Amino acid sequence: MVLNEIYREVSKLTPLKISTVIWEGEQLVIGGDSWNIVFATCWWRVLKNEVLAFGCTDNSADKIKEIKGSNIDKIEIQSTFIKSDLVLILSNGWIIETFSTSSLEPWSMTINKQTFFSNPSMPQWDT
Repeated sequence: MVLNEIYREVSKLTPLKISTVIWEGEQLVIGGDSWNIVFATCWWRVLKNEVLAFGCTDNSADKIKEIKGSNIDKIEIQSTFIKSDLVLILSNGWIIETFSTSSLEPWSMTINKQTFFSNPSMPQWDT
């Protein structure tokens, strides 16, 4: 149910233009006009041309800031096993995969003043 709401809201705005990227080693914030995603307790990695380019624990993790100016063209689910982990497909060809590291609110998304909190330990994440 929650994921369906998120997809419905995101589909109204896609592509999502990225104008803000904040990475300070703890949490990743990606945002634009009337939307943002805060990955508070998620690991993430970037794929380029089907190859792992870098991840949040790499020395080169600051490269994530290069997505500023790109678009999020699509948001998908990382796995059928746990549906709270997101995949962001960008217009520059990069793919950002996220992995929850906490059962309570590993990320939140605000779209048009409506905020959604992930909660992978709740059953509604299966729909």
